[in-house]
Amino acid sequence: MNLTQLDPQQVEQAVRAALAEDVGTGDATTLALVPAELQSKAVMAAREPLTVCGLAFAVEAYRQLDPTVRVTLRAKDGDTLAKGGILLQVEGPSRALLTAERVSLNFLQRLSGVATIARRFVDEVAGT
Repeated sequence: MNLTQLDPQQVEQAVRAALAEDVGTGDATTLALVPAELQSKAVMAAREPLTVCGLAFAVEAYRQLDPTVRVTLRAKDGDTLAKGGILLQVEGPSRALLTAERVSLNFLQRLSGVATIARRFVDEVAGT
């Protein structure tokens, strides 16, 4: 087993389960208020300094919800970003962007939070 690589099937399954829980049969507010033809562009930016982790899950959330969404990674897992640093950019149907956003953010927040704390501990014991 290669512990440096994520199993794509496990990422896909985890995201599928998260979307089923979060979205279910649809995002009623987005469906009611956002025109189907509306296209948007957005970025995900760090609200505080962090170590990036979980980008594969974020990308997969958009892919599963709408394969036409274009995701451009601006960072990679393991990168340290300052407050305001850009993790990724998404472009595509507004409904898909809004609906996948929560699941994408949930994975990034949790996994980057763990990675950030782990990085702090590693830095603290470096050289000991």
